[in-house]
Amino acid sequence: MIPTAQIDEYIRQEMKKQKIPGLSLGIIENSQLIYGRGYGYANLEHQIPVKLETIFQSGSMGKQFTALAIMILVEREEIDLDTPLKEYIDDLPKKWKNITVRHLLTHTSGLGDYPDEVDYTHEL
Repeated sequence: MIPTAQIDEYIRQEMKKQKIPGLSLGIIENSQLIYGRGYGYANLEHQIPVKLETIFQSGSMGKQFTALAIMILVEREEIDLDTPLKEYIDDLPKKWKNITVRHLLTHTSGLGDYPDEVDYTHEL
């Protein structure tokens, strides 16, 4: 039996202490969701509460996880840092043809923050 009242109290205390406006929590056991709940607000301005299904924008938080995943593939010799991206991704803009995996990891590709070809506002 999951101590839901204790979990809820702990989450509320930490949110207050760390000034977290909202979060979604899921506890998984044996590939099954055994407890899930949204806490606080997904949007403070409009007072939209967080639900278990709320999708949060991660901003730059995913970069270190992506870099780690890429380096695991490099270690396994499944990809190479100095191979152009076109060898791994078929449908790339022509001006990206010489960009390598290393360029992306070291932010030396020559691309600006958000190239016109990338729709960073698109919701998944």
